[in-house]
Amino acid sequence: MPPGEAGLIAVRLDAPALAHAAGPRFSDLRVIDSDNRQVPYLIERMAEPLSIDAPLERLDRRPPTLESFASASVYRISWPHERLAAAQLVLTTTERVFRREVTVAVERQPDRRRRDPWLQVLSTIGWVHADPAQAPGPATMVLPAIDATELLVIVREGDNRPLPITARILLPSYRVRVYRAQAAGLRLAYGRDDLVPPQYDLQLLAQRVMGSAAADIVPGPERTIRRAPAVADALVSPRVFWTILVLAVVVLIGVISKLLRKPSVPDESPAA
Repeated sequence: MPPGEAGLIAVRLDAPALAHAAGPRFSDLRVIDSDNRQVPYLIERMAEPLSIDAPLERLDRRPPTLESFASASVYRISWPHERLAAAQLVLTTTERVFRREVTVAVERQPDRRRRDPWLQVLSTIGWVHADPAQAPGPATMVLPAIDATELLVIVREGDNRPLPITARILLPSYRVRVYRAQAAGLRLAYGRDDLVPPQYDLQLLAQRVMGSAAADIVPGPERTIRRAPAVADALVSPRVFWTILVLAVVVLIGVISKLLRKPSVPDESPAA
């Protein structure tokens, strides 16, 4: 998050944060200051969803998995991220009179149960509009969390010309409300599955904080931060480390054995 004036700020979580944070409770989400200290925050669920444009790429050659979809237009759509939370795919058109069946699916590769590529259907709806004087409403398809980055949108056209359509993705929308110190640089950190939700005293003031005006902040692009290796790992690999340790122990045992086997020196003092 960029530095700025002190006060209450509201940072909307973008698609990468929604995909990589441990939702829906965001148990691993932390706000970190420049000294790597946690800054208390509150999560706010927004009424307006997060909207993302989703360009459709029409496929001239159909995959073999779509042989059963005769007279259908097939589009490829890039999903923003894998493991994205359940979302809505919204289709719109400028046509006024039409009847179509729309299917959203994912093409899967062969697995233990299937020898050939196969089609996983996520949702199917009927989309009908019959009033030339009114613009049609959108077709809204509810999709589950998806472990894929490419989806197929299949429109059964019948004997009609292809329906002109556009698409966008609607995601649940959240904001992080946090007090920023003067010119303080803050970071949103997430991406671990071994953390529990934080407990801050700020929660006692939730009603007051949620009702206060806040400056909207747009977060910067997501960056992956790798965990720093341990000191031993940074110097030598684990295999080399244990090899050296074993050799050192063997040498030490040998030295001790020689000392124990060394004969004592006889007393050479003259006899009385």
